[in-house]
Amino acid sequence: MKDINFNLLRDKAYEIAKNNGFHEEEVSEKHCLVLVISELIEALEAYRKGNCLYENEDKYMDVQSKINDCYNNSEVKECFEKYIKDTFEDELADTVIRLLDLAGYKDFDVVPECLKTIDVRNKSIPEHIFTMISKLSSDFYLSYRIDYCIKYIFELSEEMGIDILWHIDVKMAYNELREYKHGKRF
Repeated sequence: MKDINFNLLRDKAYEIAKNNGFHEEEVSEKHCLVLVISELIEALEAYRKGNCLYENEDKYMDVQSKINDCYNNSEVKECFEKYIKDTFEDELADTVIRLLDLAGYKDFDVVPECLKTIDVRNKSIPEHIFTMISKLSSDFYLSYRIDYCIKYIFELSEEMGIDILWHIDVKMAYNELREYKHGKRF
């Protein structure tokens, strides 16, 4: 985690969101946070449905290989929608991207590596989601809440064998190709 330049990721996430029309009007912190929370709920739902790539290592590696081949063939959107969209991993990546975008929108530095290690062992996925939603809904400084949840997702992903950085990269490549506001109101 210490070798990741989170501020470059922040800038990229913010720029993609801006280019897709998400920052044309001023919105509140609560507006942004509820969209982050909605991604966590989508991750929970994907997990409940068993839509998790990491649970089958061979399948997971096969999907990564197929997506990497799509990068080389400029077929990212089609491959992403076929192999990754709406998976648990995709929704965790969306959560991080929304947090990074929020940091960019508020012009915060992102430094989750400065936080203490978070113990993610011996909890269920609903408990993990609850922990992050509780932190996001707290009265702590917004920059701390963003860093905490990014660190939490990275540590949870490592514990589960999920290459979250790869998922974030692939999702951002996909997002660059999407329509205005991803076809939604906001």
